[in-house]
This record gives sequence, C-alpha cells and structure tokens, in this order.
Amino acid sequence: MVHARSHRQIQKINMMVASDYDPLSQSAMAPAREAFPNLLNGFRILHGAAFDGDALDLRRKRIIALRIATAVRCERCIDAHVHASFKAGVTTAQIHEAAAVAVLMGGGPAKT
Repeated sequence: MVHARSHRQIQKINMMVASDYDPLSQSAMAPAREAFPNLLNGFRILHGAAFDGDALDLRRKRIIALRIATAVRCERCIDAHVHASFKAGVTTAQIHEAAAVAVLMGGGPAKT
C-alpha cells in the first residue's frame, strides 16, 4: 500500500538518510546527486520507507541492514550502517555478533 507523505515527513526521511552517511560518503555522492537528483531522491524515499513502520524496532532494522551490507561486501554501506546502528543504541557486542552471522551467510568472501 502506498502512503502519501507530507512535506514534513519527507524532510524527516531526508534528514535520517543523510545522518546515516558520513561526510566522506556524502561528498563522494555529490556528483551523482547533481547528475541524477530524482534517482537519489527516490533512494531517500525508499530508505525512509524501509525503516518506517513499527513491527520491528529501529535497532533490529539497523542490525538487518548491517548484516546485508556485510554479506554483499559494501564497505561504504557497512560504515554507514555501523554508524547508524550505534546511533540507534546497538551495542558493540551486538554488532560483532551480527557481523559473524553475516559472514556465515555471505560465505567466506564476506569477511574480506
């Protein structure tokens, strides 16, 4: 089901997405933002929608995102999701366990 979002909700989503990424990642994305603003805006909306809802708490969603980032070996994604996980209250021990599960599920190459 598609939900119409208010301007305020979209601003909140944009702020949440922007805060997930470190300044280096944000500056690296600047050329893409300029060249494809609608694409990046779409990603922000998708990102916000993925973390919306309350069936799973934010900490669990952050851990899931971190596990997937690790399994697919996306270094910038891992950095962003570790940072966001800490902000959501995930502990270092939980991040280590999540990473161990992700390496298992991603096979040996996920550890590199």
